[in-house]
Amino acid sequence: MRTMELLSKNKISYIKSLQQVKFRQIYRKFVVEGYKSVSVFLNSQKFKPELVVYTGEEHKINHERLKGVEYICNEVAMQSISNLVKPTTVLAVFEITIFELDDLIKDRNPILLLDGIQDPGNCGTIIRTADWFGIKTILRTAQTADFYHPKVVQATMGSLNNIQFATLEDAKVLKDFGKKLIGMDMNGKDINFLEKENDLVIVLGSEGQGISQEIEMLCDYSICISGNGGRIAESLNVGVAASILLYQMMGSIRS
Repeated sequence: MRTMELLSKNKISYIKSLQQVKFRQIYRKFVVEGYKSVSVFLNSQKFKPELVVYTGEEHKINHERLKGVEYICNEVAMQSISNLVKPTTVLAVFEITIFELDDLIKDRNPILLLDGIQDPGNCGTIIRTADWFGIKTILRTAQTADFYHPKVVQATMGSLNNIQFATLEDAKVLKDFGKKLIGMDMNGKDINFLEKENDLVIVLGSEGQGISQEIEMLCDYSICISGNGGRIAESLNVGVAASILLYQMMGSIRS
């Protein structure tokens, strides 16, 4: 019979601190909420669980990895540690898995680079879409939302488990590894001109600022998603644009 401890005030403070990026970096931990999402993370083996919190015995997850790490709290305490407007009944803390940048970019398969995309919801959507189309590596610049931000984690619906991540301090290293950088830009060539080749890095910038000048200078060429001539919309949401791009890119490479 598995036993659960009562969640202490110290652990409540600790879990709440993980809503801030500096504490996620210090402790190398992040939060996952919801029965389904927590179950996905437990089954993947990629992230080690540190603790799981329930609001009642009836919400316990039956999993061998949970021995000795389960806690119980009331709904008020769960509200205080949750990042959701309507908290769920299960919350877990997992260890962040660190990937070495050099190891990731040696892979010749397509890579996504998120440059200055600050909205966590958009980042989570892109990660989930990348997982759908078989992208295994996503890089971020320092100006991009933290991949372990609670809203990013929530938006990925578990797809973090299928992606490898790293932060890119200097984009020039991609060129050192022979990568071809393709930027998405309103003035680029139509997406149908995307070439079939290995070692591609597709760069997605923010909707407001686009790709940073530093990375834009390293791009071999740019592509765009052509729209209707009479449109009112100035641009596509970056998550939507990523979905169209990945459908085109991965379909092109598979064909």
